[in-house]
Amino acid sequence: MLLFGKRLDLEDLKKMDTIIKIVETSAIHNIDFLITKIDISDDKNYTLILESEGKIVYLGDGTDLNTRMIYLSGILNREKGVSGEIFLNMNLNTEDAYFREKI
Repeated sequence: MLLFGKRLDLEDLKKMDTIIKIVETSAIHNIDFLITKIDISDDKNYTLILESEGKIVYLGDGTDLNTRMIYLSGILNREKGVSGEIFLNMNLNTEDAYFREKI
Protein backbone atom coordinates (compact mmCIF):
# COMPACT_ATOMS: atom_id res chain seq x y z
CA MET A 1 0.00 0.00 0.00
CA LEU A 2 1.37 3.40 -0.94
CA LEU A 3 1.28 5.95 1.87
CA PHE A 4 2.30 9.60 1.61
CA GLY A 5 5.32 10.50 3.70
CA LYS A 6 6.50 6.90 3.91
CA ARG A 7 9.36 5.29 2.04
CA LEU A 8 8.43 2.84 -0.67
CA ASP A 9 9.06 -0.72 0.38
CA LEU A 10 10.31 -3.51 -1.89
CA GLU A 11 6.76 -4.62 -2.77
CA ASP A 12 5.77 -1.08 -3.80
CA LEU A 13 8.90 -0.72 -5.94
CA LYS A 14 8.19 -4.03 -7.66
CA LYS A 15 4.61 -2.91 -8.45
CA MET A 16 5.87 0.44 -9.75
CA ASP A 17 8.37 -1.36 -12.00
CA THR A 18 5.57 -3.54 -13.38
CA ILE A 19 3.37 -0.49 -14.01
CA ILE A 20 6.19 1.19 -15.95
CA LYS A 21 6.66 -1.97 -18.04
CA ILE A 22 2.90 -2.16 -18.73
CA VAL A 23 2.81 1.46 -19.90
CA GLU A 24 5.96 1.09 -22.03
CA THR A 25 4.81 -2.17 -23.64
CA SER A 26 1.32 -0.86 -24.32
CA ALA A 27 2.89 2.22 -25.98
CA ILE A 28 4.90 -0.03 -28.32
CA HIS A 29 1.61 -1.62 -29.41
CA ASN A 30 -0.10 1.79 -29.65
CA ILE A 31 -2.76 1.04 -27.04
CA ASP A 32 -1.37 3.03 -24.09
CA PHE A 33 -3.77 5.91 -24.75
CA LEU A 34 -6.74 3.57 -24.11
CA ILE A 35 -5.68 2.74 -20.54
CA THR A 36 -7.40 5.00 -18.02
CA LYS A 37 -6.54 3.06 -14.86
CA ILE A 38 -4.24 0.27 -13.72
CA ASP A 39 -5.46 -1.58 -10.64
CA ILE A 40 -2.47 -2.92 -8.70
CA SER A 41 -4.34 -4.24 -5.66
CA ASP A 42 -3.63 -7.85 -6.73
CA ASP A 43 -0.05 -8.28 -7.92
CA LYS A 44 -0.96 -11.70 -9.30
CA ASN A 45 -3.59 -10.14 -11.57
CA TYR A 46 -3.09 -6.54 -12.66
CA THR A 47 -6.27 -5.06 -14.10
CA LEU A 48 -6.45 -2.45 -16.85
CA ILE A 49 -9.51 -0.24 -17.24
CA LEU A 50 -10.20 0.97 -20.78
CA GLU A 51 -13.13 3.35 -20.24
CA SER A 52 -13.42 4.58 -23.82
CA GLU A 53 -13.66 0.96 -25.01
CA GLY A 54 -15.95 -0.16 -22.17
CA LYS A 55 -13.53 -2.95 -21.36
CA ILE A 56 -11.73 -4.39 -18.35
CA VAL A 57 -8.54 -6.34 -19.01
CA TYR A 58 -7.30 -9.00 -16.59
CA LEU A 59 -3.60 -8.94 -17.39
CA GLY A 60 -2.13 -11.42 -14.94
CA ASP A 61 1.06 -10.93 -12.97
CA GLY A 62 2.84 -8.69 -15.46
CA THR A 63 5.03 -11.36 -17.04
CA ASP A 64 5.38 -11.80 -20.81
CA LEU A 65 3.84 -8.38 -21.43
CA ASN A 66 4.74 -8.21 -25.11
CA THR A 67 2.74 -11.38 -25.87
CA ARG A 68 -0.15 -10.19 -23.69
CA MET A 69 -0.26 -6.84 -25.52
CA ILE A 70 -0.29 -8.60 -28.90
CA TYR A 71 -3.33 -10.61 -27.77
CA LEU A 72 -4.92 -7.48 -26.29
CA SER A 73 -4.46 -5.51 -29.50
CA GLY A 74 -6.03 -8.30 -31.56
CA ILE A 75 -9.02 -8.64 -29.25
CA LEU A 76 -9.54 -4.86 -29.18
CA ASN A 77 -9.62 -4.77 -33.00
CA ARG A 78 -11.97 -7.75 -33.20
CA GLU A 79 -14.36 -6.55 -30.46
CA LYS A 80 -14.50 -2.85 -31.37
CA GLY A 81 -17.59 -1.18 -29.94
CA VAL A 82 -18.48 -4.12 -27.69
CA SER A 83 -18.21 -3.72 -23.89
CA GLY A 84 -16.86 -6.57 -21.85
CA GLU A 85 -13.92 -8.26 -20.19
CA ILE A 86 -10.66 -9.46 -21.72
CA PHE A 87 -8.89 -12.34 -20.00
CA LEU A 88 -5.12 -12.49 -20.50
CA ASN A 89 -4.35 -13.74 -16.98
CA MET A 90 -3.41 -17.28 -17.85
CA ASN A 91 -0.44 -19.13 -19.28
CA LEU A 92 -0.82 -18.14 -22.93
CA ASN A 93 1.38 -21.06 -24.01
CA THR A 94 -1.28 -23.54 -22.90
CA GLU A 95 -4.51 -21.51 -22.87
CA ASP A 96 -6.11 -18.98 -25.19
CA ALA A 97 -6.90 -15.41 -24.21
CA TYR A 98 -10.58 -14.62 -24.58
CA PHE A 99 -13.22 -11.89 -24.52
CA ARG A 100 -16.51 -12.05 -22.65
CA GLU A 101 -19.18 -9.56 -23.73
CA LYS A 102 -20.89 -7.57 -21.01
CA ILE A 103 -24.55 -8.50 -20.78
